[in-house]
Amino acid sequence: MSIKIDIDPDLANYDQIRSCIEKNIVPKIKYFANGNLKQKLTIEQAILMAQILAKNLDGVKTHQLRRFFTAIKNIQYSVDNLENNDLLEKKNSEAFAELQMLKPQFANAVGRIQGSDKPPQKKGRNGKPIDTKNKRSFPKYAMAKLSEVVVPMISSCKQKQDFDIFVNFFESIVAYHKIYENN
Repeated sequence: MSIKIDIDPDLANYDQIRSCIEKNIVPKIKYFANGNLKQKLTIEQAILMAQILAKNLDGVKTHQLRRFFTAIKNIQYSVDNLENNDLLEKKNSEAFAELQMLKPQFANAVGRIQGSDKPPQKKGRNGKPIDTKNKRSFPKYAMAKLSEVVVPMISSCKQKQDFDIFVNFFESIVAYHKIYENN
């Protein structure tokens, strides 16, 4: 199974982005997570998916993503210091435990965000989706979709190379989010 994404994230509207996430990215990441991530997901595919996910993160604050990114980079430092390539061999290692703790932290982040976790139905004057009840964007929905992609990727990090792809993927999300947030 390969990833075929036929949209340009810079030109796509929010409905196209969300449809791509629902139909292409989430199911394919879950498929990739069943095996070695490094053998099934190229860095180019990871960066394209990160760009699409970042465009969907309207309403999610930069500090929320940076908090996770900082934790991931700290884990990367520990992983780089492991003597062998296998993260699972060191299940009791601090790096493995910290990596696994990101899963409940993502669930907590989704739970703490106010708003609906359903896809938006209405758009504001600027064309961005809004919650008509609260007149705000849909950060809870966006963070829930991000969590649906990131948690299986965390589970698939069995070797250093898998973790490196995950780090690059998340770093791309943070970078693209900053671009789309400023637009």
